[in-house]
Amino acid sequence: QAVDNGGIAFLDTIESSRYVGIEAIEHATKMEAADFFENFYTAMLLDDRAQDGSNPSVDPRFGFFDMLDDPITGNTRGVTMRLELAGGMVTSKGVPLETATDGIIRAGGVEYILIEAKKSLVPIELHLEVDDPEAKVRMRLVRIR
Repeated sequence: QAVDNGGIAFLDTIESSRYVGIEAIEHATKMEAADFFENFYTAMLLDDRAQDGSNPSVDPRFGFFDMLDDPITGNTRGVTMRLELAGGMVTSKGVPLETATDGIIRAGGVEYILIEAKKSLVPIELHLEVDDPEAKVRMRLVRIR
């Protein structure tokens, strides 16, 4: 898959495709768009999140190639979620986590909510209610520590 070869190959596949928009993403990744974006948002959360800057997940779907200098072009390539981006959602602490939600999913379609479990034998209950039966809401639980 083009996405497995890194961002340049992925973007080249989309740009040279006869497909446009979501269809181009699905063609390039050989995945349904909803599956691709669920993995992408999970990778944004997990990439570089561990204390040592590594990815706490061993699943390659949930991380990006590390930053390195391209020996041919001399340019830097790869991704780190720890860069300060002006006006962006990613900071030196990574993707911000909310400790509570107001029940509204933003236009980007994703919210990262931190649920901290204390050491106990009491199970955590999590409820997801959706008013619109046509909404194709997904929820992924990921352990980050």
